[in-house]
Amino acid sequence: DHPDQQPMTMTTDTTTEAPQEIVFLRLPDVLRRLPVGKTKLYAAISEGEAPKPCKLGGVSMWPKHEIDALAAKMMKERG
Repeated sequence: DHPDQQPMTMTTDTTTEAPQEIVFLRLPDVLRRLPVGKTKLYAAISEGEAPKPCKLGGVSMWPKHEIDALAAKMMKERG
């Protein structure tokens, strides 16, 4: 994890609505937001309980909104 690495952003371009910025997170950023380690994250992905990563430039990245939704779900299930 390099201190100069920032989450990647992309802007969607659609003709029916205003463009939206999508922020992508790398694995270390994902693990900081979730109460699980790397092994449990990938097990949850295999079981369909967590979003699959996107490969961008050969690097696994997740849309931030998907990770935020997963973190909220985990906190809700925690009680």
